[in-house]
Amino acid sequence: MIKVNGVLPVPAERILVDLMGLKTTRPSVIEARIGYIYDCIDGNKLDKAQNLLDELKADIGEDPELVRASILIKRKELIGK
Repeated sequence: MIKVNGVLPVPAERILVDLMGLKTTRPSVIEARIGYIYDCIDGNKLDKAQNLLDELKADIGEDPELVRASILIKRKELIGK
């Protein structure tokens, strides 16, 4: 990453969330879909959660929250917790 005036650039989304206090910059429909994925994970419906995650990833691309959900699914599959 290239520094500008000795400072690393910060994505606009991070400024909006961290500095301006927004909960998220995602549309509410996407937030709801992510929430449903986590509900499925919590309910041990891991196949359903993975399918929903794959669909959402196809719609919005890579997202840190989808990576986190994917890790939780893998963890539950491996250790059952």
